[in-house]
Amino acid sequence: MRYPTSMNPKNFQGFFHRHCAKISEAWPKLSDKDLQEIDGNLDLFLKKVTAFYQVPPEVVLKELDAVQRTIQEGIEGDFSIPLDPTE
Repeated sequence: MRYPTSMNPKNFQGFFHRHCAKISEAWPKLSDKDLQEIDGNLDLFLKKVTAFYQVPPEVVLKELDAVQRTIQEGIEGDFSIPLDPTE
């Protein structure tokens, strides 16, 4: 898969392990077991999130970039509000 965002498999692995709690907050349908299975694997993350939320991988990557920017900027985001997949 081609990754049109800054998030690629190598970047995601480190990001996932540093910010697993934020990922869980942003995608609450992912169980602890799902997160353990994903273990930093971007393709598996995309597969699970697209299945749970019925949105294309490109939308998930945009949302992931938004979560990453929020963390980098030190902003406390409210990830409980679903992002609009049409943005």
